[in-house]
Amino acid sequence: MDEWFGKVRWCEDDLKSALKTQGYPVTKNNVAKLYDICSHHCFTDCMIEAGWEYMYNMIGYDDGWDKYERNISMNNEEFQARLAELYKENPMIARSKSKTVNELVYVLRQDKEFDYNIAMEEDGAWTCIPSVKETFIPVRTLAKHVKTVIYDDDDLGCEEISLTVVLED
Repeated sequence: MDEWFGKVRWCEDDLKSALKTQGYPVTKNNVAKLYDICSHHCFTDCMIEAGWEYMYNMIGYDDGWDKYERNISMNNEEFQARLAELYKENPMIARSKSKTVNELVYVLRQDKEFDYNIAMEEDGAWTCIPSVKETFIPVRTLAKHVKTVIYDDDDLGCEEISLTVVLED
């Protein structure tokens, strides 16, 4: 395996194509303006974020993956009680009426006994956070508001506790 893979390189033709696709004229001014925007650090950050999200979503996508032995015995009511206790340990978050994914992840990261993986439908597609303790979570996801958190007691072969998060509309 190559040490580096998934390299992305952009050129002036890509800028021109993007302008055409978005219905803008391909002028020197527009090409220069788009180049200035895309040559900043945030463009690279967005490409890296998209790469991480793609990798996380592909893990376990099909058969043949090695999995952890699962030794967790808990039901939804026990999980809800555990989550309530984690919130109580964080009074500022506990008082929050409409909790965000950021607040949920923060309290789950405080759990010293378990790690959690989260599945949520976001913008019409399912997103998976394989480990709240070790995964980079995009800012746009952290800002969303949580409607409910459901403990998933299916044996998915994970050592983490599996949760489904329903986001507010």
